Amino acid sequence: MPENEQFQKDWLRKKGYRIINSLMNTFKNHRDSDEVCKLIYEMMRNKQDLDSLFFMISQWGGRDKTYPFYFGFGTITSRITMRQPSLQNMRRANRSIIKADLGKKLLYIDYSQFEAGILASLSDDKELINLYNIDIYKDLAKFVFNDESEEGRKNAKIIFYRYMYGDKTLNIKAKEYFNKFGSLKKFVSQVEIDMQKNSSIGTSLGNFRNATSKESTWALSHKIQATASLIFKKALIRVYKEVNDAEFLIPMHDAALYQVNDAAYGSSKEKIETIFKDEFKKACPQITPKVNIGNW
Repeated sequence: MPENEQFQKDWLRKKGYRIINSLMNTFKNHRDSDEVCKLIYEMMRNKQDLDSLFFMISQWGGRDKTYPFYFGFGTITSRITMRQPSLQNMRRANRSIIKADLGKKLLYIDYSQFEAGILASLSDDKELINLYNIDIYKDLAKFVFNDESEEGRKNAKIIFYRYMYGDKTLNIKAKEYFNKFGSLKKFVSQVEIDMQKNSSIGTSLGNFRNATSKESTWALSHKIQATASLIFKKALIRVYKEVNDAEFLIPMHDAALYQVNDAAYGSSKEKIETIFKDEFKKACPQITPKVNIGNW
């Protein structure tokens, strides 16, 4: 049955798809080129949302509020995730169930091209840095798919993450694209050398992940995502300390959802945007950070 984990693993193995990060992530990565992957991914997402909705009406808070369990993301990159209900992974079509309290408004902020910007800055690749200021994903979409539409950009983002996870099955055009960046190639090679030499990889402030006897293709991904986690958490802490009218509700990977007092919405929005950009700039001084911010 498609919902069976062993069935899913067998299908991926049969198709020659290496599991990258998780089963759901792997089906997501191949959903545009494989109809079965698309159907299984849709099924997994729908089940996840249904489980969350059932949990919300059966646990603490009843039908008006919910109080999720928080866990570190596998203790690997230290990213924050809500274990149950999984609000941060809820599909856009179902997010309307999240409402602000009376006299408050929801404010959503996320980093634009977050991992791509971190990779550009840490590798100090001037061409990649310049592309971040335009749009790395659109440039990748144009090169690989000859498609600069929003759908092409979305598919290019998947290609980027597959590259970051060390996926060796990228097509020729995708490999050609990343091979264009000389400083990036040197940086990636150095990350792999550091992993082999030290049997671990981490950020400038620690958060190391140790290598195993298996092939450690995740070295680049860990370095970038652990850095992203560090930037994001520093921004959250500063907002908590400096913006009294903003209440943190949900972490959403590279984004955060707040509820803000109506009367202070404008000033709080400006402060939050400044803080998020500042923390990104401190860790990645080579780029000019960009964020998306506005109503939920």
